[in-house]
Amino acid sequence: MDILIDSRSGEGMLSFMDGFSGYNQIKMATRDAEKTTFCTPYGNFHYTVMPFGLKITGATYQRAMTTIFHDMMGREVEDYIDDLVVKSKTRGEHWSTLRKVLNRCRMYNMRMNPKKCSFGVSSEKFLGFMVHKRGIDVDPDKAKAIASTTPPSSQKELKSFLGKLSYIRRFIPGLAAARAFTPLLKKGTKLMWNDECKKTYEMVQQLITSLPTMKAPIPGVPLKIYLAATDAAIGSLLAQDDGNGIEHPVYYVSRLLGEAESRYPSTERVCLALIYAAQRWRHYFLAHKLHLMVKTNEETSLMQDIPGGLQEMVGVLTDNELKSKQLWTLFFDGSTTSNGGGALMRIMNN
Repeated sequence: MDILIDSRSGEGMLSFMDGFSGYNQIKMATRDAEKTTFCTPYGNFHYTVMPFGLKITGATYQRAMTTIFHDMMGREVEDYIDDLVVKSKTRGEHWSTLRKVLNRCRMYNMRMNPKKCSFGVSSEKFLGFMVHKRGIDVDPDKAKAIASTTPPSSQKELKSFLGKLSYIRRFIPGLAAARAFTPLLKKGTKLMWNDECKKTYEMVQQLITSLPTMKAPIPGVPLKIYLAATDAAIGSLLAQDDGNGIEHPVYYVSRLLGEAESRYPSTERVCLALIYAAQRWRHYFLAHKLHLMVKTNEETSLMQDIPGGLQEMVGVLTDNELKSKQLWTLFFDGSTTSNGGGALMRIMNN
């Protein structure tokens, strides 16, 4: 999902098209048509086209779109099931690309819904987000709806509120700070809205009103990872410098610590934040060089005296996800070393 959204941002001109009853445009195989038989007062019937509701309809339609636009995917066209996006850097390129896509649709007799199509726009809503040349924003209507929500009066309403926040968690720094709601989610617990819950709820709503614009990563440019850890939560920020040296956020992640994790020393909590970030951002880690930015009060190396359990997890991280034959250099308080574990990253202490 993140890759799909990232690939649609940063373009100068976009066209959005939506398939007209897309599943019904694919014919059923003769041997499978009888499996869709249904009974009516007037007799038995079966579908001759793929109906909605089958388990494999989404995957089948996605495979068909990939086959039709196989030579354009990732460069001129992006597709998510029946949502088709044509992208170009300039207006001149866009019209020629759009003509090519429409000719391809005519060749395969694909029909689009004109009421859901937008041609030659600079920004548009896609999967709940607003994508444009400057980056990615949360859909203003959704952000406004969340910010104006009244405090929940039941556990069901609280879960609904947290579910909406989870969908836009990429944009919210320190979302794990909403830990005051955690005890209220236990089964059989009565919702007791105290002062701490009220304060946390107001803080989250304030964050919603000023969400940052996220940038899609630029290929070939290193990413920066900022780690943070407290006694109750860990968090990470993925950022990247643009061509002018200005840093832009790419993604926020955070989570609460478990009971045992909350007793980790500060160095181990920072390492745990790195491991969690690697799990969540694996697709970014594999495609970019990384600069790991750690701000800590420790006077010893971040990687020094790590217990066996975390050492093993860090080993899995470096061997499986950031493996490189080149040596890496660890900078810490003025000391340097030319011997390392082979991970393609730079660790700096500010």
